[in-house]
Order: sequence, then structure tokens, then C-alpha cells
Amino acid sequence: MTMVRGSYTSVQVGKTRPANTTAYSANDVVSEHATTGTVWTFSNLARQHSTSGYIVKARIITDEVTGQTQRLRLYLFNAAPTGELDDNVASTTPQYADEAQTVGIIDFDALDNTISGADSSMSQRDDLRLSVKAANTDRDIYGILVTLDAFTPVSGQQFTITLEMEHLN
Repeated sequence: MTMVRGSYTSVQVGKTRPANTTAYSANDVVSEHATTGTVWTFSNLARQHSTSGYIVKARIITDEVTGQTQRLRLYLFNAAPTGELDDNVASTTPQYADEAQTVGIIDFDALDNTISGADSSMSQRDDLRLSVKAANTDRDIYGILVTLDAFTPVSGQQFTITLEMEHLN
């Protein structure tokens, strides 16, 4: 879902991980498929091709609360990266070959699930100012999500990431 508000764009992308409870090790990819995982595509986050701005806010939320306190890292690119994309496989990101298209990294603090009666766990970054320049070919920003901590997922667990970008031009 893309929302444009003045000089800001907010894009939300969700994925449902595989229907298993296989534990993740630190630095494993979190994706939607064990053998054909795909990048997280934040479609039309940039206003136009080749435009610049800043990612100023990021949030990750999952539909599970029990034992979900892992930290997560989102690697971002302005073109589809070459790193490992399959779920629960050791990450190979960053790749030197992706240097020219690397936007940066967003580290999410431990997911928070301390509210009584909550049905989700989340982490939010409001302190970002990550410089972004869209590629000449599209307005999308691409991500690879990696866990920084070992954790045991819930079968079919859902994750949603929202990025908000402030546009310069």
C-alpha cells in the first residue's frame, strides 16, 4: 500500500513466512519461501525516477506476540540486490557487487510485545534520516530482511514493514 501526503510517501509491504516452525539462527534471511524467496519491494517509494529524499521512519510488525523479541535488520537498495533471498538461510548480504545500488541499513530494536492483550509485536524507528536516491529505471526501493537474533517463528507468521520517505525533489 502506497500513501502520498505532500512531500512524504509511506509504503507498506507484508510477507507471510513458510508454514513451519524451524528455528532461525542469527543472520538468517526472513522471507516468504524456503527456495524462491523474493526481495521486499517498496513500490513507488520515490516520487519519480532518479529523485532523492530521506527515509525518516520505519516500522516492522508481526502478528505474533509469544517469544517474539528478536532484533531485525533491513538492508535497502535502489535496484534488486544479489544477496540470498530464501527464508531461514544464512544471509550473504551485503554483496560487494551491490555497492552501487546500496541505500543503507535499518536496524530494528527488539520487537516489543509488552502490552497486555496485544495481538502483535513491533519495533519502530522514528530517528532516521537515511539518504535515498531512486534508480534511473524505477521508483522502487528493495530490501532484504535478516534476523540479528536466533528465534523460533510461528507457522505462517506474518511480517509487515512500513517505510516513510521525505522527498527533496
